[in-house]
Amino acid sequence: MPPQFTQGDILRMLKHFHFQQVKKGSKVWLGSANGEKRTVTFHYHKDRDPMRVGTAEAIAHQFGFKNLTEMRIYLSAL
Repeated sequence: MPPQFTQGDILRMLKHFHFQQVKKGSKVWLGSANGEKRTVTFHYHKDRDPMRVGTAEAIAHQFGFKNLTEMRIYLSAL
């Protein structure tokens, strides 16, 4: 079973990497992760909402991680 993420986990990663929303209410976030400029598409509702595996996997690739497990390990170290 792949690791599970909540929307709060993804928001915490965005804040850790100093991503900024393009404009208020936008679901596009711009920033730099792992030394490269990146764009992450994420629409936040509330911290405890669970993320679907496919959505979390797409966001992991946008951050530059190889898979969900690598992102979970990084998030656990924060």
